Amino acid sequence: MIQIYWMRSWLSGCSETETIRRLYEDSLADHLRELSIQVTPSYRLRFSEIEPSSEGLRQAVKEAGATSVMMTRYLRTNTKERYYPPTYFSTYPHYRTMYGYFPLAYSEVYQAGYTETVKTVVLESNLYSVQNENLVWSARSESINPVMTRSFVDELAQIIVDDLAHQQYTFPVTPPLSH
Repeated sequence: MIQIYWMRSWLSGCSETETIRRLYEDSLADHLRELSIQVTPSYRLRFSEIEPSSEGLRQAVKEAGATSVMMTRYLRTNTKERYYPPTYFSTYPHYRTMYGYFPLAYSEVYQAGYTETVKTVVLESNLYSVQNENLVWSARSESINPVMTRSFVDELAQIIVDDLAHQQYTFPVTPPLSH
């Protein structure tokens, strides 16, 4: 069974470049193809730079021949700082003899205080049915201190596809309605 599916991601908040968006769309498409789902990443469409309007989206969906549309968007980055105060470790000298006291009297260890910054990137993925234009699946992902590498993007895409499979969502195969 061949199913038509189109996706669009707005990940500009996560990356300065178009590269991460394309990596994400390609990775998501590859994982969905493993489930025998036909996928067209948005950047491969003639309307790859879709005007953020209902009409722009309709044109892109029509061009893709999509029956389902997934959109992923950047929601926010949460930044938290945590301060760790200095620590002081000491071994207490043995006072009974000078030989027990002297080697341990100066064996204190000091670790300077420091601040740790934790960034959490939040993305939202929504899957819509083109036939009735309704939301059929939604997920939010939170990634802590993400490094936007190919392996990270691939892991994120796999998590999304695994959740879709777990929910046993069946992609429609009927052609989209004309508007």
